[in-house]
Amino acid sequence: MREYHLEFHGVYDCLFKNLSSPVMLMYATPPPYGQKLFDQIMKIMDEIKNNSKSEVELIPVEGTHHFHMLKPQQTSEIILNFLNGKFETNNNFLESASDLD
Repeated sequence: MREYHLEFHGVYDCLFKNLSSPVMLMYATPPPYGQKLFDQIMKIMDEIKNNSKSEVELIPVEGTHHFHMLKPQQTSEIILNFLNGKFETNNNFLESASDLD
């Protein structure tokens, strides 16, 4: 198996060292593409989390790779909670976005 994520390791380093915005990564559990690929991705995300100026949250969501399509309500609630916690000064936008459903 080709280790694509490891090939872009230098890109991640450059990208995230100067990032100052909060970052959220939602990921499916159990790992839909196998434990080996999951471990590669999580290793990179841990490095980003440890070396970034910004706050990085890793949020597991039970389901398949397509959990965002299969569980749109749950996914949107997680995203809105993340945004509300990080950007409370601009709640007008976030509240209007939650009224769209």
